[in-house]
Amino acid sequence: MKKLIKLTFLSTLMLLAVFSCKDDGCVENTEILSAQNISIGYSDPAVDGCGWTIMIGEEIYAPVNLSEEYQVDNATANITYEKLSTSKPCALAAEIPQIYLHSIELVD
Repeated sequence: MKKLIKLTFLSTLMLLAVFSCKDDGCVENTEILSAQNISIGYSDPAVDGCGWTIMIGEEIYAPVNLSEEYQVDNATANITYEKLSTSKPCALAAEIPQIYLHSIELVD
């Protein structure tokens, strides 16, 4: 009986660990960050594999959920986001970290 309880407990923990990830990637930490005046950029994925990127300071990130309405090359925006534990292949740097956007507002 004790083995069954231990097995059930361990199975539950494993399921929680597996399903704690978002569909777009696992959250590295649950801290929601904000950034002002970030740059949205685009490069042809067939050429370098990058596609849409967001530059925050000197760091380049790959957003996993950039809506089509915000896919404007060389646009400036304010965002709130979470860093994910996943990355995307990109020629700019072998891989770039991915982020999950919570909000975005284009700046004129």
